Amino acid sequence: MEGIEYWVKITDKGALRRAASLGLASYKVPIVKVMDNGHDDRLIITDSVFCDVHASYELFLLREHVLLLSFSDALALNIKDEKKRLKIFADSLNCEIGETIERINNDIESGRIFLKRNVSDRWSDKVCDFKYTLDFSEKRVKIPDEIDLYNFFEKWNGEARCVPKPHFEAYGKTFSIYSILAFEQMKDNCKEIEYYISGMKYHAIRFKARGTFLVSERRYHEPKAKKGETK
Repeated sequence: MEGIEYWVKITDKGALRRAASLGLASYKVPIVKVMDNGHDDRLIITDSVFCDVHASYELFLLREHVLLLSFSDALALNIKDEKKRLKIFADSLNCEIGETIERINNDIESGRIFLKRNVSDRWSDKVCDFKYTLDFSEKRVKIPDEIDLYNFFEKWNGEARCVPKPHFEAYGKTFSIYSILAFEQMKDNCKEIEYYISGMKYHAIRFKARGTFLVSERRYHEPKAKKGETK
């Protein structure tokens, strides 16, 4: 028995009644962890919020009776077991990030996206001995030297790389955050955070009068940036 595992929300009433009767889920917490072997419509139940599970081919849900548990749905769960709660957060976040990466890799526009986010700002002023035209140069996007957290994620598709605190051991390693909502929810569980836009590193600085801003390496080393407090 092998395959990928992820948490799901049971959407079919009959399937939920059966899971509840076995003590695996409830109407308030209609979630379980399943194993997907990718071969048929059966998803083997492997974990529960309420009890330990001994996975078997007899303990299953049908694919059409569940939905993948999103990270936002995981955040809304009211679970007393803090260790289990953090584990579900970690699993759903990793799954959501993995799905995003897979969609990008399968997108026929992936080449355009890659150029926009990772390449266009690094090209030199010459390609094959031809200078850029003025029109092309004016369209190149200039990465900002200073930016607030909201626009860092929402406008510039920034990445926050977080090293988890010891109590958040479910992650086991550095993980990345790509939205302001996820950042606000997870920042207190990080002992270190690094910020990047298209591979360029940014530093978080708290200014007394202006709040927290992210600044580029170049701006960070300027004297005026030193007036702020590095976070």
